Amino acid sequence: MAVTTPTQWAGLELRHLLALHAIAEHGSFHKAAAHLGYTQSGISQQIAALERIVGERVLERPGDSRPVRLTAVGEVVLRHARAVFGQISCAQVDIAALRDGKGGALRVGAFQSVGATILPPVLRRLAADRPDLRIELTQTNL
Repeated sequence: MAVTTPTQWAGLELRHLLALHAIAEHGSFHKAAAHLGYTQSGISQQIAALERIVGERVLERPGDSRPVRLTAVGEVVLRHARAVFGQISCAQVDIAALRDGKGGALRVGAFQSVGATILPPVLRRLAADRPDLRIELTQTNL
């Protein structure tokens, strides 16, 4: 296959990676399509697009009753895809925490005397109640 350019990789979409992952998990285009709710031709189109972007074959297609297998390039792409899936899962958790008011950042500005005496017990309690909340304390001179 042809050498790819960085702009070709800009066309990589999550659905291409999901199709590759489903094929790797289920061993066939047909089973991957059923798992993702696609048609078999839809899965084929996703893999064809992925192979154009990568510039290499990602699957070995034996053509008989043997299962489809990943090539060495497909293994590399799938390893990185799993990292992407992990990051997306983390983003979903972080966004849910923000939505629920349990995550994000709380910026607190206080005089030095308040920051040294009143805030420590309050911030400890808040940190215990909301462990995903990042507390940023700034001492002011005004």
